[in-house]
Amino acid sequence: MPKELFIPKEEEDLNRPINVTLTEGQISTILWSLEGYIQGNDDYSEESAYGIELDSIFEVLENAVDEQGTDYGARDVEKCIIDGTDYRDCVDHMVQSMEAGQ
Repeated sequence: MPKELFIPKEEEDLNRPINVTLTEGQISTILWSLEGYIQGNDDYSEESAYGIELDSIFEVLENAVDEQGTDYGARDVEKCIIDGTDYRDCVDHMVQSMEAGQ
């Protein structure tokens, strides 16, 4: 199938809120991926516009999960790993806590 040029129907507005439905697991995967990406990344600084934007994304996604009653998320997995626990055990614990909250 040949690629077609995308022509937007609306003017671009990067500050327009978009509502999407994601599972807790999907949000945790996004947060975990972002966290891994920024670790050691020279472009990331908490004071930079990029860092401020990423931190606001983290806050929105974490709050969305927290509002659903989940008390173990991507940042907790990171802390678990930093504390020396095997990655698989940390993720397994996260998945189990999400299943228990259903």
